[in-house]
Amino acid sequence: MRTRPIEARLGTSASTRPRRERASVSTFASLGVASLVLALAPVAPAAAQADGELHLEPDTVVEGATFTVSGTCPEDAAGEQLPVLAGEAAEGEVLGYVEVEADGSFTGEATTPDTTPPSSGPIHVGCGVDGVSLIAQLDVVEPEGGITQACPESARMAEPFGDVATDDTHGEAVACAWAYHITSGRAGGDEPDYDPQATVTREQMASFVTATIEQVTDDIHGLPEAHDGALYEDADDISGDHLFQVNRLTEAGILQGKPDGTFGPGNELDRAQMASFLVRAIEDVTGEELDRAALFDDVSGTHQENIENLAAIGVTSGTAEGVYAPSEPITRAQMATFLARSLGYLVDEGVLQPMAYEPGDTGARLGLTDVALGAHDDVDRARFTLEGDDAQVGWRAQYVDEAASPGSGKPIDLEGDAVLAVTLKGMALPPELDEELWDDGRATLDGDGIVEVVDGGAFEGRQTLFIGTTGLHSFEIERLDDPQRVVVDVSPTS
Repeated sequence: MRTRPIEARLGTSASTRPRRERASVSTFASLGVASLVLALAPVAPAAAQADGELHLEPDTVVEGATFTVSGTCPEDAAGEQLPVLAGEAAEGEVLGYVEVEADGSFTGEATTPDTTPPSSGPIHVGCGVDGVSLIAQLDVVEPEGGITQACPESARMAEPFGDVATDDTHGEAVACAWAYHITSGRAGGDEPDYDPQATVTREQMASFVTATIEQVTDDIHGLPEAHDGALYEDADDISGDHLFQVNRLTEAGILQGKPDGTFGPGNELDRAQMASFLVRAIEDVTGEELDRAALFDDVSGTHQENIENLAAIGVTSGTAEGVYAPSEPITRAQMATFLARSLGYLVDEGVLQPMAYEPGDTGARLGLTDVALGAHDDVDRARFTLEGDDAQVGWRAQYVDEAASPGSGKPIDLEGDAVLAVTLKGMALPPELDEELWDDGRATLDGDGIVEVVDGGAFEGRQTLFIGTTGLHSFEIERLDDPQRVVVDVSPTS
């Protein structure tokens, strides 16, 4: 075997694939000035395709990931060990090596440069025969999904379950899933349990995933109508409300049954299967195919691409470096992290506005005494004035599909193209307060962001106010004192 020297000269390009531009990537930072000079120098016309070809799998990865390099050189290069280089020039950083077989084919692995920020650029393999250089484009992307994008700190620190603490590995994600009403735990009471180490079944996964993607409003993405029809041979074994969610995801093409026509609702869901279900759900919502990142050494087969899809968007980093553990059953704690990070990715993609959450003081007894609306240069503002005891109000705010009474579920008429529901916590029933409460029920504004506010009424210590807006605009909420006010700023220009 001959070792090909790194100083192989730059020759003609035998294979260069056009790639779409990415605003988040830059050229390889590791290339020196000499490499840049060579890269910018005139290059001879491309050699015929028969002279060689170069393929990268995957061709989009995250920083520090390993990817496969394969292709063909002219047969005269047989037996050589060739460096895989960052850049079009032979002096680029060595990322790995490939060995050319007798028929000219080669395959090997390379690792992206460990640079910050992540960098993209051409990958070069020089065959050393008649100056043939093989070049392909590698995109290096920064993982985008994350809990913090979707869930504010106050929600991540909530600790709604007695058996999950904030500093547990998946504690913040569990709290985030709870704040989004994706889960309410497994037992009632003031401090229910989540049962984090219990494994997730296929039917439970359907309900988890449905609740997650339904955070995106129907005007952006909607699922088929729920029904209890028998889409699988074992439909009678699918329990309770899980049947409705299994059917909806099946008709959307997100869930698939087994070759024998069954679904296996009680079967444990493994981490590989979870990746495929979740990738199909995310791609269904966004309408775009996900990139891939080859971070793991233990994945192959049917679910490999989907696992690498989740790695590329930051939804999974595996159980250890280079390890995904695809055949292990997924726990409820791990499920929460998968879902919370998926929400973060949907926020990054602009299809979901993150919710706002503030716990407030336990036992507060407050009443709404005034609602005021105002239009400003950059924001429209809704101000809710509260009176009562000295406790601080809590809230949860999120865009929803429609305005409906929290108690009865009856629809409420509301002007606007989108509905922002602001639920104030710690609200007392009117007979329990001495203050004169706001009873107009409706306030209007000819604003660029806010159109109308309607009182949805108080129910179980909560009062929901629906803000009709001109679209799914970003919003911020803060609490002011003397008197206590909750201020909602909607930014129509964002």
